[in-house]
Amino acid sequence: MDRVEIRSRVSGFVENVNFKDGQMVKKGDVLFVIDKRPFEIALKGAKAQRDQAKAEFDQAESDYKRSQSLLDSHAVSEEEVEQRRQKMLSLAANVDGANAAVDAAALNLEFTDVTAPINGRASRNYVDAGNLISGGSSDATLLTTIVSFDPIYFYFEASESELLKYIR
Repeated sequence: MDRVEIRSRVSGFVENVNFKDGQMVKKGDVLFVIDKRPFEIALKGAKAQRDQAKAEFDQAESDYKRSQSLLDSHAVSEEEVEQRRQKMLSLAANVDGANAAVDAAALNLEFTDVTAPINGRASRNYVDAGNLISGGSSDATLLTTIVSFDPIYFYFEASESELLKYIR
């Protein structure tokens, strides 16, 4: 039997609660929707920074290639070519970092839909729409719990004499 506490991975205002207390839910059902607007803005900002980093890298790559061709005619020094190469490599790392920031922002946007990780019965919702919740840490707001029903286990106690009687 599985019992899962549902907590958000991101903080924000709860917009919708998409289940009723005690309702059966399936894995992947969206249970809570958190306000997406701040995360959409963060994603747009990350994409803009990525585009800027890519443009700077493209310029540095062009400068490096041009300086390489000028090196043969001794129009530039080897030191300048090496400096342009290092700048290009540095800006390539900036592009990688900007791509990672875009991926992180997209993931946070995805986490605004809190989904059921298992099939089962949802308990009551502990947070109504309009409330601010904290997420992404060990002390994140508890939203609800889900308990699976397949299989179901039950326990009972019996005295030794009752057990022997049952076995016979």
